Amino acid sequence: MVGKRVFLALPLEPVGPAVEKIKQLQVLLSAYRVKWVRIENFHLTLFFFGEMPAQQIDALKSLLYSSLRDFHAFTFSLMGPGIFKKGKEPRVL
Repeated sequence: MVGKRVFLALPLEPVGPAVEKIKQLQVLLSAYRVKWVRIENFHLTLFFFGEMPAQQIDALKSLLYSSLRDFHAFTFSLMGPGIFKKGKEPRVL
């Protein structure tokens, strides 16, 4: 049984000032071992399901689509970056 890390997320499309800030951070932190995510893969995780058997993912997708189809579009703003830490080392910005 092959598992996958599964999460529910909203795609993020950074606007001009955010893209510039990201580029500045990449230069500023270039001396550190940082794995940068491509901007087109940015997302806001709403819920992490964890490891899930691959054969259960389609059923989860169907359940989510039917449960969320009546939700209307919305906008939101991010106020600033934060980090998730594991021990002393930041893991996710």
